[in-house]
Amino acid sequence: MTRHQIEWISAAVLLAIVAGMAAVYASFDSDLIYYSFRYAENLAQGAGYTYNPGAPTAVHMVAPLHAGLLAFLSQIGLDLPSLAKALGVAGISASVAALYGMAHPTGRWAAAGAAALLAAFVPLWLVLSFDSSLWLALCLLSIFFYTREWGIPVAITLALATLTRLETGVLAAVLVAASLADGRPLRIEVIASYLGIVMIGGLWLGGALGNPLPGLPGAGRFPYLPSALADNAFTGLAAWLLGLVSLSPVWALVVLAALGGLLRIGRLGQPEQRWLLILLGWALLHLVTLSILRVSVFPWTYLPLAAALAGCTGLAIEPAADRTPPAQLRWGLIGGLGLLIISAMAHSTFNASRSDNPDAAWRRLQPQRLATHHVVAGQWIAQNSAPTAQIGTTLRGGFGYYAQRPIIDYQGDIVAANAEALRRGDEQWWLAAAQPDYVVLAEDDASIPTSDPWFQLTYQEIQRIDASGEQEEALLIYQRTGDPTTLSRLPIGMTAFNSGLTLNTIATDFRLDPLESDRRGRLRLEWWLEQSIEQPQFVSVRLVSRDGRVQSIQNDRIDFSLWPQRQLLTSYHNLEIGAAVVPGVYDLEIGIGSTADNLDWQPVALAKVPFPSDEFLGAVSGIRVEFGDIRLDGYRLSRTEEGAEVVLIWETLASPPTDYQVLIQMRDASGVIAAQMLAQPLNGAYPTSVWSPGERIPDTHVLDLTGVAVGEYDVVVGLVGPDDSRLISLDGQTDIFLGRLTITNP
Repeated sequence: MTRHQIEWISAAVLLAIVAGMAAVYASFDSDLIYYSFRYAENLAQGAGYTYNPGAPTAVHMVAPLHAGLLAFLSQIGLDLPSLAKALGVAGISASVAALYGMAHPTGRWAAAGAAALLAAFVPLWLVLSFDSSLWLALCLLSIFFYTREWGIPVAITLALATLTRLETGVLAAVLVAASLADGRPLRIEVIASYLGIVMIGGLWLGGALGNPLPGLPGAGRFPYLPSALADNAFTGLAAWLLGLVSLSPVWALVVLAALGGLLRIGRLGQPEQRWLLILLGWALLHLVTLSILRVSVFPWTYLPLAAALAGCTGLAIEPAADRTPPAQLRWGLIGGLGLLIISAMAHSTFNASRSDNPDAAWRRLQPQRLATHHVVAGQWIAQNSAPTAQIGTTLRGGFGYYAQRPIIDYQGDIVAANAEALRRGDEQWWLAAAQPDYVVLAEDDASIPTSDPWFQLTYQEIQRIDASGEQEEALLIYQRTGDPTTLSRLPIGMTAFNSGLTLNTIATDFRLDPLESDRRGRLRLEWWLEQSIEQPQFVSVRLVSRDGRVQSIQNDRIDFSLWPQRQLLTSYHNLEIGAAVVPGVYDLEIGIGSTADNLDWQPVALAKVPFPSDEFLGAVSGIRVEFGDIRLDGYRLSRTEEGAEVVLIWETLASPPTDYQVLIQMRDASGVIAAQMLAQPLNGAYPTSVWSPGERIPDTHVLDLTGVAVGEYDVVVGLVGPDDSRLISLDGQTDIFLGRLTITNP
């Protein structure tokens, strides 16, 4: 068989592998990639690079170049999921061709073997619709062009790869190092072209798309994604290899063969092996860089390593396939290797298509599949809600793409503030802060917000969508039953607590003056954390009357050790306000402590329940005596078992500037005081400083008659200021005569 015939057969086999894998994995839909589709759709419609039109973007895992390319190509009429898969197949095909081309100088069997392994690499097909295949193709084409010494194509493909993922700068450094090791002069036009394209592309991404170059996901940035392997590239490598071997044990043989090929790498000066040294250097430096940067790693993070493994395996195949006599043995060996690759493909594909055994290690190589009932839920929302309706959800990409509505997400991919709340352990912050029109939750997730009394009062379940698979959960759709409540800030000073927390502001959705009763109130507290608090704290809100009676109390437990220091952050709380709130003044207090029964209580606001304006008091004598801000409008005197009862009816003409006390005296005919008392109105439960203009306040006092002799006594009343001075009425009196009380028995 001639050399050209072998190459044509190799090309046909590679094409067959790619076509077969594409046919199988075209039905694999990852939920995560639908984030990109939403961005691409908004770009195509002129809404800019954003998930929710008109709102800044928060997702940093979406590659702007990939989304822009999808938006541009969508003009041909294909739907975005199909278009992304076609682009993925093109990217994988280009990667396979580039690896074959760069490995060909080493040997045709090395090239065919390496390319076949890459074409059959199932983890690459599991992210078919992602930007990963496009990025890998650009990187491998850069290496291929470098081996051919085509400088400008190297600059173009490398720059486009950098605009797709910033970590491509590692490959640029490797190519520069390889050029110096080869003794090649650094060509200024190549470097200038690369830097120019990156700068122009970066400016375009920052201007036209409204987003800078794509960033790397920081460690812990996406802890909730099942696709995340680890927060470190090398610890994630172990999970990646374990998943690969779990997908099919045959891959363990491939890894061993790659180690054998690694031992065959000759001196650096051998140009036919330089491509593999570049691949290995890129894969290793890529992992080291990601580890130093402490970024979260995913299955597709290790695609450079996959290309290097394929190259090393091809190097191991070359001598066995090309130099083994006789020819029948050689072809038998080649057939065995082909059978090995096919078995790895078949076994891996069988496992990847299974829905059982969700705990298998290979599951970590597969991004979460798009569930059919997520699509149904999104379509239901699109058909049954207003175009401007905001949807709160714990679901990921696919639902939002089909819902076509502004999404407020639990994880913080779209609304960055939600991610901050999630990181500090406050899982319900997003609902209280946004109050979306609809809430769509997986059934198990629903137990988190639906246990909250505020959620129970605010949202009603309107639709249930059953799961489409055994390992999935039904979806529950809730609708807000009323207009979103507005939280009004209260003017309070900064309040410091013993724990080191400082309360900066408070906001409520209920009025404090007058206090709204018979309802569940919502409060937002804004905190300043000066230093770390390691022990979880109880945060309580209560209403307390001036005589110490607790009208309402709510306890919450917050782990402040998760909160960033020296930032203003908020928490939300409920407060049940009963219907039987008696008139009076109440302190709204916040308490903090490590135990619920030992809290540091601080008053932060004043609430009051005024007396009904139409309250009728029988047998009240009329009188009109003004003391500036206050007028005495009536009184009643009576003898009771407890003593002399004096009922005063006050009316507020203007807001009193301070707290006055009521002085009541009983005097005999010679003016000697037989009994007296000095007290605030309603015994301090409703001080004059909180009275509002136009209020009428019934004020009852009981004068102790112990030791008072039988006889007739005059009862007089007056007001005393905080400096113990007597208030003078407009007609010049300090003592207002109310009436005469006869004591017939001591």
